[in-house]
Amino acid sequence: MYKKQELLLRSVMSLDTSYKLRKICSHGYLTTVLFKKDVGNIYDSMKSSLDDGELGSITVSGPDKDQISKDQRMIFSEIAMRHESLLREYNHLLGVVDDDGEISVSCRGHIDKLTILRDSLVKELEKMPKLDEKELVSVA
Repeated sequence: MYKKQELLLRSVMSLDTSYKLRKICSHGYLTTVLFKKDVGNIYDSMKSSLDDGELGSITVSGPDKDQISKDQRMIFSEIAMRHESLLREYNHLLGVVDDDGEISVSCRGHIDKLTILRDSLVKELEKMPKLDEKELVSVA
């Protein structure tokens, strides 16, 4: 999940958009890179050496650059939805790890940071103009 989020955030940082959105995305990108490493360490500590593969073996393709430049609102909404999905996964993980353990503390920190990023992004999304029906027809 973090690999896709990292690629998407990296690609949207070059868009011609508001300073606030670029700042949120660059912050999200750096956070994603750091959290990806933490999640890799958590995975390595919990995985079964007989059944589970290596995280490095997972490949992900990057987002379509043409689509990113066409509908910024949709792309930023997708980033917010991916943050929400990550939050659900962390909450699920909290249900299966020791409440006082290092993994739990790390997950709670990630949840706090992702929640702030998601909320900031949603707040900026609410300020963005929505496409009207004429624009939707011309895009299709």
